[in-house]
Amino acid sequence: MLQRDLLFILASTSAIKKNALMGALKATEALKAKGAPSPVLQVMDDIPSNVPNQPRSAQIELGARNRSHGARIALGVGGTAYFVGIENGLRHKRGSNNTEEDVAVISILCPEDTELLGTSIAVEIPEDIRLTTLARGPSVTWGEVLAEKYGCDPKDPHSFVTNGVYSREGLLQMAIETMLYQLSIFHPET
Repeated sequence: MLQRDLLFILASTSAIKKNALMGALKATEALKAKGAPSPVLQVMDDIPSNVPNQPRSAQIELGARNRSHGARIALGVGGTAYFVGIENGLRHKRGSNNTEEDVAVISILCPEDTELLGTSIAVEIPEDIRLTTLARGPSVTWGEVLAEKYGCDPKDPHSFVTNGVYSREGLLQMAIETMLYQLSIFHPET
C-alpha cells in the first residue's frame, strides 16, 4: 500500500540542515514506489535540542532525538509525517582519549512509530581547536573557535578542515540519503 502523503518535517530552521534534507529527498526521489507522491518538506521553528551549544558524546543523539520527538509533540500529528531531528557534536575518536571528531546524529521518526538513527562521516578536530573549545566551555562551538583563528565559516568548519572535500551540508546529505534508502516508501513493490 502506498503512502497517501510524504511529508517530512525538519525540526530546525538551519539552512544547512534544510538544504541537506532537500538534497537527500531529491536524490532518492527516483527510488520511491511507483505512483507515490513526491516528498514535501516542512521546516519548523527551531525545536530545542535541550543539550549544550557544543554537545559531546551521548548528548549528540539526545539532541537529535529531542528535536524529532519535540516536533511530533509540538505539531500533535503523526499519520504519514516523518519527523527529522539533526544534531552535530563532538565525540572521542575510537581508540583515543584525546582526539575528538565532529559527527552528526540524525533521528527520523516514521509514521509507523519506528525511529531510524544514523550518523554522518566523522571529521577530526585539530588538537589546538579542541583544547581551546574545551577551555571556553559548552556554549562555544569548535566551528566558532576555528573561525576566529582562520576566518572560515563557523557553521561549516568541515569544509575548512577537509580542504574543501566535505562540507557540513554534504556530509549531512550523504547520511540522510543512506537513511532514506531504508524506508519502504523508497522501495518499489515487487
